[in-house]
Amino acid sequence: LGSLLVFNNEHPVAVPNLLYWANIYLADGSNLWLGTLAVVLVFAQVVVLSRFIPAGDRRSWAAAAFIVAAGILLFSRQGSWNFTRSMSGVAWVTANLGVLGAIVLRWRGRVWPAVALGLVASLSLTTGLLVWPVLVLVGLLVDRRWRPDWRVVGIGAAVWIWYLLSYPRATN
Repeated sequence: LGSLLVFNNEHPVAVPNLLYWANIYLADGSNLWLGTLAVVLVFAQVVVLSRFIPAGDRRSWAAAAFIVAAGILLFSRQGSWNFTRSMSGVAWVTANLGVLGAIVLRWRGRVWPAVALGLVASLSLTTGLLVWPVLVLVGLLVDRRWRPDWRVVGIGAAVWIWYLLSYPRATN
């Protein structure tokens, strides 16, 4: 746990490191357990994507088609890396799940839970850092005002500054 915030392949993988640590103690480091976790996390992404559909429209054919298409795309053969290389997959899908959840929560006006999931995404993989500009944009659309929410901007800027200061640079 002492190396929780150490970058791995230029990624801040704190959340996956916690899951790897739990895997060591709960499943003796089994890659099968991590692959199963990746499947559960991808299924959770399908559930979160279904939350983008307004409650009144969830029984329509279009909603069903959207959910089925999301499931097919997320569980496609092209995404099999997430399951066969489950250590990498757990990092990717944790970041993706954090981003999707943060967007849904921000869209519903729940700023602090969205920020918390934004932090989970940012501490899972470098791609999760891109949640911050998206959360600002979603906030502008939802709040219908011309200034972004200071909480999202401030915490997002702090995360980006931390990343830029902590990023492992190659030395010649």
